[in-house]
Amino acid sequence: MTRSLHIDLLRSFASVAETGALSRAASRIGRSQAALSMQMKRLEDLVGQPLVTRTGRGAVPTVQGERFLIHACRILSSHDEALAEFSDGSLSGTLHFGCPDDDAQAFLSNLLRGFAQHHPAAAIEVICGSTPRLQA
Repeated sequence: MTRSLHIDLLRSFASVAETGALSRAASRIGRSQAALSMQMKRLEDLVGQPLVTRTGRGAVPTVQGERFLIHACRILSSHDEALAEFSDGSLSGTLHFGCPDDDAQAFLSNLLRGFAQHHPAAAIEVICGSTPRLQA
């Protein structure tokens, strides 16, 4: 029987590893925490290794999970590049990013205007502030 790594499972695992918590990862990918937990269990069953350890403060990748994350990120990157290369190039959804105040005043309006012209279906949410505030 051939086993396959499903992109949704890899993306969910990468989100858990990045956020450090099932609840934050679930919110980010638009799933319930219970659904995400089931996905992690399914992925662990598929690879035959525990990938995430749940702690009182969240979830952290195991040693095997850290190793697997390298492969997952590589696969996700290749997947996303292939889709971008062969798609019509239009983006949809919401882009969130932070920008230091000085940079925002210097070039943000032209950048956003150009982006909106090329991707009218995409929404942009920008937070401007000091670097320490943005890092938080």
